Amino acid sequence: TSQYQNVRKRISAAPSQATRDDAVEHALQSTGFVIAAGNYRQLRADGLSDRLSATRVWMSDTCEVKGTSVFQKLNRVLLGDDELQLETWMTFILLLIEHLS
Repeated sequence: TSQYQNVRKRISAAPSQATRDDAVEHALQSTGFVIAAGNYRQLRADGLSDRLSATRVWMSDTCEVKGTSVFQKLNRVLLGDDELQLETWMTFILLLIEHLS
């Protein structure tokens, strides 16, 4: 089995809202996407759902770090199948899945 499947089993799909927001901001900040974390926080403050806020940050090309977008970074995390990186990003991934499905 992939590390993605192992990590997904461990990460709750329904943590508290504050926990979800903190996890998304941590994933972004810990990988250098500080502006993206701020954008997520502002979108949430503006009343957007966590799922839509994460999707907008994921799709944005204005939050690049060293020429890499959040979209590109997340793709690398998924393809790399690294347990620690997946654990950091799993809440963000689950929000995207919820929004896109």
